[in-house]
Amino acid sequence: MSSVIVDWRRTPFSRSHKGELSEVRPDEFASQVLVELLNNLNIDPAEIDDVIVGCAYPEGEQGYNIGRLMALMSGLPKEAPGVTINRLCGSSMQAIMYASANISAGWGECFVCGGIESMSRVKRRGFNWSPHPKFETDFPEAYVNMGITAENVAELYGISRTEQEEFSLLSHTKSSNAEQSGKFAEEIVPIAHNDVLISKDGCIRPNSTLESMSRLDPAFLDGGTVTAATSSPLTDGAVFSIICSEDFARKNEYPLTKDESSESQGGFEKFESLYNAFESSKDRRKWSLYGTLSGKKGWSDSEPKYHNSSEILAQIIIGSILLLSALYVLVLTLINRGRSIGSDGVSFTTEKGLVIGFKTINKIDTRK
Repeated sequence: MSSVIVDWRRTPFSRSHKGELSEVRPDEFASQVLVELLNNLNIDPAEIDDVIVGCAYPEGEQGYNIGRLMALMSGLPKEAPGVTINRLCGSSMQAIMYASANISAGWGECFVCGGIESMSRVKRRGFNWSPHPKFETDFPEAYVNMGITAENVAELYGISRTEQEEFSLLSHTKSSNAEQSGKFAEEIVPIAHNDVLISKDGCIRPNSTLESMSRLDPAFLDGGTVTAATSSPLTDGAVFSIICSEDFARKNEYPLTKDESSESQGGFEKFESLYNAFESSKDRRKWSLYGTLSGKKGWSDSEPKYHNSSEILAQIIIGSILLLSALYVLVLTLINRGRSIGSDGVSFTTEKGLVIGFKTINKIDTRK
């Protein structure tokens, strides 16, 4: 049974510790988003099979099974279940993948999927960081941070600092243009706090230039190439979507505009924090990426309209594109507006001349 994304909403994304959401509880700003999403779609609460919420550090104000608490805080019936999952930065995308898998298996027809994180109010690595002694001595890479991972990826793939900064500048330029043209207005839910509405993203830098980026010192490694300009900011925010079967969407006359596909993979060695990304193989030249689709057939000859990755460091996105691999989770969100999707997949050529192909297969094996 195929699955579709019928609607989504999010908070503004705010800079941690100094942004507008830093003083707001994560369960509070997240519940406001979910309430708006449910009201906008006018969905029958009794038809929601589960609330699946991803959270990298599910403790404190975003702990105690925040998925179940979201169900209660959004006004769903007390019988509505909720679950919290953790794949670190890929958690919310994993929520969508679980919902799609459940729909394919016939274990439900309508799911609320979301992600919540307050990096202001919940300490990175949690309030009681307790690494296993064996990992600390024998395999410290198990706990490698994303800044060092980005340095490793940049070195492995030969991604220069200039390439990283050009990619980052393009990202901020696109985001700024989209914000100014009002393209984010519909998806952002203004968050009410202390009689103030928080409605604007706080992480976009419209005035960034290559010159200003070039003056920054490396952020993670002496002599490295990764700087604050090419790294993701510490961010507070939440996002929710409704994932349902295509039959359920048609029955309720929901818009059939967003089909999704996804895959997660394992990590290795000093790239261990890519735990969702690279598939280790004896011949690394054979790495490739496959997007699994939700039982669709007969893909049209047009390309996917959106490619969505949970990773937001410039080095890692570039490395993913160049080496046919995803760092963290590369989830392809295919918006095809009624066109069917099937087993032949799609391919396109990058500026580097590499052909990237996305295929649907019954049994995933990225080493073939």
